[in-house]
Amino acid sequence: MTEAEWLSTDDPVLMLHFLEGEGRASARKLRLTACACCRRLWHLLPEKRRAAIEAMEGFADRLVSEAARATYEDADVIGHPSGEYAVYYTSLPTRSFRTAVYNVAHCAALTVSDAAPSASRTRAREAERAAQLELIRCVFGNPFRPVSVVRSWKTRDKVTLARAAYEERTLPARTLDPARLAALADALEQARCTDADLLGHLRGPGPHIRGCWVVDLVLGKS
Repeated sequence: MTEAEWLSTDDPVLMLHFLEGEGRASARKLRLTACACCRRLWHLLPEKRRAAIEAMEGFADRLVSEAARATYEDADVIGHPSGEYAVYYTSLPTRSFRTAVYNVAHCAALTVSDAAPSASRTRAREAERAAQLELIRCVFGNPFRPVSVVRSWKTRDKVTLARAAYEERTLPARTLDPARLAALADALEQARCTDADLLGHLRGPGPHIRGCWVVDLVLGKS
């Protein structure tokens, strides 16, 4: 994939295929993206699968152990809706998950399509794929133009703002709070950050999710 393709593609599965390559993205970022895709299906999922998504977000940030993760790796999804397959792929161990992450986006889009009236299923699927593109770009930005962190961006006040944005998510979607991100953008600008893409992302409409490339940059997360 080229930079031009990354910026213009309308295919989230293609983007995740590219990112799954070793060294292009951390397993943490990929899993948080997968969880965000599954959260969009929240109203279509049974409680058991919702609990798995919560746990996998914790696992991505090393707050849930490998042993606990394994308890959510429930392969008994045959005959279940596609959304449950999406959660299953999200719950796989790291090595298997990395090579299957694109299946999460695919199954999630199918779930939304299947839940829509027959006359609007294609439109619903394409709308879901468009939403997934935004989630992926929130987490990975433009991988062809990595931004180097500046020391003045990592002072205590900026880190505190970034950590609050990361931890205090809005309900029910569990996305990052735009007001907190805007405050972080203001603080970075005061610290002489002039990167238009970085500031524009924080001030953009989102949705923003855990793994957001700017928040991770300030917090030193990969």
